[in-house]
Amino acid sequence: MTTDPGLVPLPFDRAAIRRAIVRGSLAVAGWLLLVVALTPLFPMSDTVIAIGPPERLLRALPEGGVVTLAAGSVSLALAVETPAQVRSLYRAGAWLVLPATRGACIEQARAAPRPMM
Repeated sequence: MTTDPGLVPLPFDRAAIRRAIVRGSLAVAGWLLLVVALTPLFPMSDTVIAIGPPERLLRALPEGGVVTLAAGSVSLALAVETPAQVRSLYRAGAWLVLPATRGACIEQARAAPRPMM
């Protein structure tokens, strides 16, 4: 194995890499905490993803004003009108309620090809 004399080896500082990973993780966790805390007060979009038991969440929703866009085994995509509807999802047992963009993930998931059985 030959080495090029013009190449300078880069220092490998494990402590600096560890600090960068910790800081990045804390930034992501802080952002997620902020989004989760603000969604029941000020929904950032008219569509939310509620993670929790879907049957229980659907039964707890008030009549009218909430439209179910998609349902999964542990989540619901809903169009909501007021922050009170988001809070009712938490009272019904939702683990998390996150804002979603109706034109992005939800529509792409519906348009994705389904595997043939």
